[in-house]
Amino acid sequence: RTSGNPYETVELLNALQREGVLAPTAAGWRWDDAAARARLGESEVGELLAARVAAMPATSRALIEAMACLGGRVEASLLYTAAAVSASVAEKQLAPALDEGVLVVEPGPRESVRFRHDRTREVVLSGLAPGRRRTLQLAIARRLAGVPELFAVAAEQYLPVIDAVVDAAERRLVVGLLRRAADQAVLIGEYTLVNALLVAALRLIGPGETATLIEVHTGRQAALYSLGRLDEADAEYHTIERLCPDAIRRADATAVQVRSLTHRKRFTEAIDLGLKSLYECGIVMPPADRLAADLDHQYEYLYRWLDTDTAEDLVRPEITDPTLLAATRLINAILPAGYFLADHATQAWLGLEALRIWLEHGPGQALVGPVNFAAYQAVAQRGDRAGYRALRRLLALGEARGYEPETSHARLFFAILSCWFEPIEHGVHATLRARAGLIAGGDLAYPGYSYHLIVYLLLDCAPSLDQLVDQVEAGLAFLRRTGNEQTGQMLDEHRWLARVLRGESSAAAGKAVPADRYADNPLALLIAHLNRAIAAAIFGDAADLTRHTVAAMPLLPAAQGQYATAVARVLRGLALAEQARSADSAERGDLLAELHEVVRWLVGRVADAPDNFLHLLRWLEAERAWAVGDVRAAELAFDAARREVAGR
Repeated sequence: RTSGNPYETVELLNALQREGVLAPTAAGWRWDDAAARARLGESEVGELLAARVAAMPATSRALIEAMACLGGRVEASLLYTAAAVSASVAEKQLAPALDEGVLVVEPGPRESVRFRHDRTREVVLSGLAPGRRRTLQLAIARRLAGVPELFAVAAEQYLPVIDAVVDAAERRLVVGLLRRAADQAVLIGEYTLVNALLVAALRLIGPGETATLIEVHTGRQAALYSLGRLDEADAEYHTIERLCPDAIRRADATAVQVRSLTHRKRFTEAIDLGLKSLYECGIVMPPADRLAADLDHQYEYLYRWLDTDTAEDLVRPEITDPTLLAATRLINAILPAGYFLADHATQAWLGLEALRIWLEHGPGQALVGPVNFAAYQAVAQRGDRAGYRALRRLLALGEARGYEPETSHARLFFAILSCWFEPIEHGVHATLRARAGLIAGGDLAYPGYSYHLIVYLLLDCAPSLDQLVDQVEAGLAFLRRTGNEQTGQMLDEHRWLARVLRGESSAAAGKAVPADRYADNPLALLIAHLNRAIAAAIFGDAADLTRHTVAAMPLLPAAQGQYATAVARVLRGLALAEQARSADSAERGDLLAELHEVVRWLVGRVADAPDNFLHLLRWLEAERAWAVGDVRAAELAFDAARREVAGR
């Protein structure tokens, strides 16, 4: 009868006892079988609950109905305001519902009232005639709207009756309530509620209220983007374009649109849209044939900034020019697309342009992100330790000024680059901390990227594959929610590698890389080859190790600055040594020359981060010695590599 629902079972038994169908005796429960069967055929549990509520005094029923409109649990003071009764009167009206077990009072500093079970609330709401519920909900909304601190609850009460708001003054009031409630919901990431509130607001805004329409459509576009409903977000952006021809006023919407295009791997389209809007803000990037030469000049801003006193940035007034602020938000949005296209020159120029704005007009929260990229490219492109110093300075400044989520953004870049200067474990901890800060700050793009960035660090230092797999699976779930396709492709490849390493699938199944799938995502293509090379190295497949490392090396610019590029070079060194051992003398020379370059590259890394690279260097030195037949030197080098690992 109750489909196994415990609550409904107990309610049914209680009803049968009250009616005398079930009777407790010293020997146990007793009933008349025919009477019980007849009674059970009469009504559902919901009808029993409805009958209990209907039997209460009218004033009690009214309070219960108001409670049902508000939710399953509300503060007592809120209920009294919604029902327009005093506390003393309400206590008397509540008594029958409490006695019958329909409602429960939760004492405390802020006393609350709740339904004993949500099923009761459903029954009460379904028992309200549509007209009665509409009238009640509208009355509650209007009462709550008169109490400033209850704006969010009032806004939600207006949602189901929004069409009943026809008076012009009330419409303006309700739009304000809905927008304030949406702003509050953004702070806790309740984007479904944000969208519902702003859709309702749009129904009340007149066609002539252009400024308000632009702002509300912009808020809804951002909510849809955060929900991964990117096609709907596109439609909102096109509406904003029609309403607002001014690039500066729609910069926030354009920034969201650029990020949305990036999520869908439409990188060139994203960059073109962003640069066009930047041009309208007065920032013109030089053409491709002049970009490299101009970069040398741009890097001077980085060195000038590092030469200034850090304390000066803490006391300088922040940038206030609206055009420059709009430009910095656009630069922030463009940079990830440049990263995935491996357009490092564009990234560096835009990041350094943001640093120019900082030097000439003052620091600002929105400038931190682009300056991160400038620092990153200084290390990744030039091997310049100044970039690492710049990131440390940004972290200190961001923490001092309370810039979030921008400081977490800087921490993520620090996590990526720290492998070249600090133990890998530091990068893992920084990544996890950065992700938490970014999510708390409402940034849903970079947390998605972090799941890929941490994998190769964990491959080197996690105690087991379980920790890596947890990150991959959590990342895939996060990316599905946010519609981030390009990073999802990389995590799919990491999942494949984890399954192979755990023996859950065969490495042979992944020999062919689906290049067409990654035609517009060079970083994912690199990861596909790199992970197959890792599997080939572990399972002793020399042919596949060679094939995939050959394919990976030209793709390294897509991961410039990441630890994955070190993994790629080590794997390539292993493949070269293996080939050299079996090659004829003519071919061996070329292979050993390439291997020597890999070893030389590692020597440069050891100087700054011996914890991360010295054991790898010794390993490749051992492989090289073995390849030329010097077994004793190979043994010594390999023993040194093992000692380095044991020392860690």
